[in-house]
Amino acid sequence: MAWEDKTPGELCRALLDPRTNGKRDLKATVRHLTQDKLVAWGWEPGTDSDRRQREPVPIAKAEFNRIVNAWAKAGAACPD
Repeated sequence: MAWEDKTPGELCRALLDPRTNGKRDLKATVRHLTQDKLVAWGWEPGTDSDRRQREPVPIAKAEFNRIVNAWAKAGAACPD
């Protein structure tokens, strides 16, 4: 994944940068993170090619959505 090995600050800045986030503004980024079917796949990833169950995102989708919305509402600051 493009996000592997990125620090929280690097990931945050990439999510906010239209050159790396699909030309999205903050509102569109929040919509993508909270409503996009590809992002939601992480909570129900199914099995891999060897029929092993993939691990879902380790936070409930509703909690993730709450955090993303709170982050945006607070100004979408990024850590250093």
